[in-house]
Amino acid sequence: MNNQAKKIDSAADGGKKPDIARAAPTSKDVARLAGVSQSAVSRVFTPGASVSDATRERVQAAARQLGYKPNAFARGLITRHSRLIGLVFPQQATPIYSLALAEFCQRLHQAGYQTLIVTAENFSNADEAVRTFFDYQIEGLVVASATLSSSLARECAEQGLPVIQFARRERDPSISAVLSDNQHGGKLAASTLVAAACTSLAYIAGNPGTSTNEERFRGFAAHLKKTQGQVPLVIDAAFSYQDGCAAAHRLMQEAPRTDGVFCASDMIALGFMDTLRSDYRVRIPEDISVIGFDDAPEASWASYQLTTIRQDIPRLVQETCDLLMAQMEQGGGAPVIRELAVELVMRGTVRAGTA
Repeated sequence: MNNQAKKIDSAADGGKKPDIARAAPTSKDVARLAGVSQSAVSRVFTPGASVSDATRERVQAAARQLGYKPNAFARGLITRHSRLIGLVFPQQATPIYSLALAEFCQRLHQAGYQTLIVTAENFSNADEAVRTFFDYQIEGLVVASATLSSSLARECAEQGLPVIQFARRERDPSISAVLSDNQHGGKLAASTLVAAACTSLAYIAGNPGTSTNEERFRGFAAHLKKTQGQVPLVIDAAFSYQDGCAAAHRLMQEAPRTDGVFCASDMIALGFMDTLRSDYRVRIPEDISVIGFDDAPEASWASYQLTTIRQDIPRLVQETCDLLMAQMEQGGGAPVIRELAVELVMRGTVRAGTA
């Protein structure tokens, strides 16, 4: 530390602080105390900016004395680089979305970005949720739980704001997406239940109108039609534990002889199994085989041991971040769809095959 910096610090130790410290300190106050220009103060607090070691020490010492903290948001407005990424996630904290959100925050922070998060359920529609980000000059946007209108997608493109759909895709082909191969996952579930000699099959659906639900059902139904010539019973639900419980009651009322079920998510499957066991004394897998989708942490619990279709959440997040960064550097670009492989995880809810 040079002598000038020591003098500044010593004033804070024993002397009375200048009057400028009584109000919220500004970069101008720091510049005056350090004896440098205001632009020099700005350079000290700008990562990568050129500044001498001596100047840096003087400015940092003055900032410590005054209790000055640079306003990152204001600096972002000036430089047009806010280092902010917007995330739209569901309000309902499912295990998979909780894992994904934690992964996004960690990876983006490591890359030097901060996250702003909104939940789509708090707005009348997804477009309104996304527009809340515009005032903060975010540099990129990840949407995990909402459907954007074509007009908003065009508006984002015109502003040079990259948008990535996470774990689902839009019908609008102009929006990039990173998702699992849901259709192949449905096919894997169907082939596994058929191999287990299940003859009366059902699909417990997720949220209607979502690409995840539609693609999982499409793969499941197509394989059953091709190999068995049958159409599965469909029970409408949503991606929650409570919906799985309700679906179990409906199944026992409408088709109690069903012996193979594919649930659109693990949380549906857990509620479904708990209700069958507690309310109907159904044995799993002896009476009915059950397959979920996601491989949530709870799927491996001893009380469930759920056979499921695993999607690789860390890799989905990494691919999304990589694509987002690439589009941010390019100022946009053509839409990209990345579909990642899924795999069957055999546990204890599908009976041994006899076919």
